[in-house]
Amino acid sequence: MLAGPSDIARRLRRLYDELFALLETELRRADYLGPVGIDAFVYRTPQGECRLKPIVEINPRYTMGRLTVELMRRTAPGSCGVFRLVSRTAAQGEGARDLADYARRVRERAPVRHAGPPRSR
Repeated sequence: MLAGPSDIARRLRRLYDELFALLETELRRADYLGPVGIDAFVYRTPQGECRLKPIVEINPRYTMGRLTVELMRRTAPGSCGVFRLVSRTAAQGEGARDLADYARRVRERAPVRHAGPPRSR
């Protein structure tokens, strides 16, 4: 469990509101129009305490958490899937010539099914 001040949710909201205000100004100045993701994480100290690092990175993309939530929304109840980030080097390490070849091999090995009951592994 993540222990913290009783008003942690309010304090985090205030932190992110202030950060968004600063980011908006800078992003408008740069004429940026698109997604912005703020990566955060929960970790355990060597003493076993849970801690929150509220700002790890700020990126011009959706966060992996947001991406995962959107993928889950498009997955049929009771079904399963695999979400992997694969580099060119990792794909080649699995025998593929390039990322396109890797994607083709994955589709052949585990084709997407849009209908029918979920199957267990």
